[in-house]
Amino acid sequence: MWSELRKVAQQVEKEPWQMTKEEFDRTAMAVGSNLKERWNRVVAVDDDDRLPNVYKVIPKYKWTSIIKQVLEGGLKTVTVYRGVPRDMDIKEIRPGDWVALDRRFAKSGKVMSKVVPVEDVVWAGTDENEFFYAPVSYSDIQSFTTHRSLVQRAIKDGLPVPKEVLKDYPDLQA
Repeated sequence: MWSELRKVAQQVEKEPWQMTKEEFDRTAMAVGSNLKERWNRVVAVDDDDRLPNVYKVIPKYKWTSIIKQVLEGGLKTVTVYRGVPRDMDIKEIRPGDWVALDRRFAKSGKVMSKVVPVEDVVWAGTDENEFFYAPVSYSDIQSFTTHRSLVQRAIKDGLPVPKEVLKDYPDLQA
């Protein structure tokens, strides 16, 4: 999680938890609106939409062979695929990215792949071939749009949080 947020923060030469709320909001908006959207896909997940539980939301007649293998208990990891335009400087699949379980559905530009635990794949709620990469380990973060949750996570992880940042959240100060 921190590596993705650090990439955003590099534009202002601060880590996300070192920014005041105002700096953080300004940076997130400057990077592009899809950053908040992507992160909200990671943290606002209904467990029924996670791949091992997708039988609750996708009708059986629409299950792909990969979904069948997961639901029958044969797979603990899956390979996810993402197609991105060649001119984009994206080198890996990131939390919140749209992904597919079949390479054929990641057609555009360069196709990246990543092996992930089945629990980290979430149905997008659209087509049975459209998913998000949403690591379970991020589920304790309330929302990317709430700077407070990132500051709380940094404190929990023992990262240095500047006093000027804690001024935004006096109740988090030790």
